[in-house]
Amino acid sequence: MYNTIPETTPQEEPRQPRKALGMIVAVSLLLGASTATIYAKAGVAASLEVTPGATYTKEWTCSAPYVDTAVYGQSSGPLSTAGLTVTLQGVELTETGETSFEFGRYEHVTAELVPSAGVTVSDWAFGGLIGDVSAEGDRALPGDAGVQVSCTGLSGIAGPVVNKETGGTPATAIYVAYGYTYGETGQIIVTAFVGDKYYQSTFQVHVVTKGINHDGAMARSVGVAALAGTMAVLLMV
Repeated sequence: MYNTIPETTPQEEPRQPRKALGMIVAVSLLLGASTATIYAKAGVAASLEVTPGATYTKEWTCSAPYVDTAVYGQSSGPLSTAGLTVTLQGVELTETGETSFEFGRYEHVTAELVPSAGVTVSDWAFGGLIGDVSAEGDRALPGDAGVQVSCTGLSGIAGPVVNKETGGTPATAIYVAYGYTYGETGQIIVTAFVGDKYYQSTFQVHVVTKGINHDGAMARSVGVAALAGTMAVLLMV
């Protein structure tokens, strides 16, 4: 694994009992999973709503899926079925498993929705987080053609980034990476309208911070089965 934590020597700290250590690992994994879920949903309270009087090209919402399903119905499928991909710092994200990166502390990184030849996107949105729920890390920031949805009832997490005008390009949003992590997984949720349908994908993005003692994180995909296997081994320790 590329996000290893330096081992503790006996002189630095007494060795934890095997059972206790296994419990610590299990709790850490559960907390990490719940954190990623909270980031992705960007607020789950039913009271969250778009600020009265605010207008946008589509009926967006303040929490996932960021689209008013009462108006547009359910997604027509993942972005790839419409000939769309998403890149982060130029690296294509995978819709299955997760893509791993090494970023500097609170580094600003750009996600972009990229249509294939002949595909026209009228409207788009970026949600989710790959950083700390503090300072700028609590939101995606708009690029040149974007604007942040203004929401009421939010506590520490802002609304999604959407297009200012129909057909506005480039379809980008800026995310703020974690300030310090050996390895955490956040989510980038991207929505695109093509014709009278919309498509949406949730990308799992694993981030480690540059300068921390790990063996590096090249942009790559990690299968869900492999992650499950690693978790099982850790819990047996």
